[in-house]
Amino acid sequence: MRRLVVLPFVSLLLVSCLSVEKTGARVSQILIGSALNAREEITEEKTDFAASQRTLYAHVFLEGHTGSVVVTGAWWYVPREQKIFETTATVTPEFPVAKFSLSNNRGDWPVGDYRFTVDAAGEQLGEKVITVAREEK
Repeated sequence: MRRLVVLPFVSLLLVSCLSVEKTGARVSQILIGSALNAREEITEEKTDFAASQRTLYAHVFLEGHTGSVVVTGAWWYVPREQKIFETTATVTPEFPVAKFSLSNNRGDWPVGDYRFTVDAAGEQLGEKVITVAREEK
């Protein structure tokens, strides 16, 4: 009988030790564009892109964190729910911007919606959807 009381307690203790620590980070803004200036800043935020555009850039601005945070940026092709590319960047309170890019040198992008998602410590912090068309609107 004692054993039944001890095992749930031990299980609860183990699960609480394995939980993911929250970062406190929040996304304040996600910018997506197709051109950068000399300071590597997105020059024009857009949500519509031409299929012939070779590189897309995403800059994620974070706030609310007190230390370094590893941020994961992932690009998805929505019609197939297919992850195209994923990479990480580290942000700090002094430099709270994570910069990501997605390049295609094989030809035009498939037409449709693309979703860019941002995660940290297993928690989704934000997302933005863009549209790729034959010609830019």
